[in-house]
Amino acid sequence: MFKFFVIALFTYLILSDLIVASAYLDNLNPSELIIFMLDNAFSLLWKIALLYAVIAAIDFVYQRYKFKKEMMMTKQEVKEEMKQLEGDPTVKGRIRKHANAGSSAKNDG
Repeated sequence: MFKFFVIALFTYLILSDLIVASAYLDNLNPSELIIFMLDNAFSLLWKIALLYAVIAAIDFVYQRYKFKKEMMMTKQEVKEEMKQLEGDPTVKGRIRKHANAGSSAKNDG
């Protein structure tokens, strides 16, 4: 919605200047009138196209930033993933304890 408002405001400002300039059209002959209309039409199109390009570039940067931010994991998600990859730390501790107890029994005997 904001993009539409910016484009509409920009177009209004350009057209308001064009309306002021068109006050002197009654003094022009038909060929000069056609040249005036074509020049201003192309000028309006180029300015609006440039505005669209600027808005597209800003939107691209914003959407990329937003995507990266949404893809980042929270600390809790990182912890959960580590548990899944390496196993639950409490289970690993029990296994290690049993392994150490077994190896110490072998060393004693």
